[in-house]
Amino acid sequence: MRVHHWLLVGIFFGLLILAIPTVEAAKMCVQVVDKNGNPVQGVTVLVTYGAEKETVTTDAKGECSIKPIGASCDIDAIKGLCKERLAPQGILEDLRVIITLHCWPSK
Repeated sequence: MRVHHWLLVGIFFGLLILAIPTVEAAKMCVQVVDKNGNPVQGVTVLVTYGAEKETVTTDAKGECSIKPIGASCDIDAIKGLCKERLAPQGILEDLRVIITLHCWPSK
């Protein structure tokens, strides 16, 4: 009887844990546009937080998401020989950053 009781308690707490909604980690959205304001796909976005680095690539909308660490970072957007850098500071969570590649398209 005792084993059965503890089994029910374990199942109850297991279901309780599954029912608790998980909080999605806050993200920072980076969008890269060209000098005409059009989104640029395939841009390498390098985000540096001190010694930590994360590299992502923009999608067809020119966007990518990163999980911010800390209150400041350097964001490099690189496409071919074209490179731009931003260094936002403050609350980076849920921040939307738009980077303009002034030398893209190269023509």
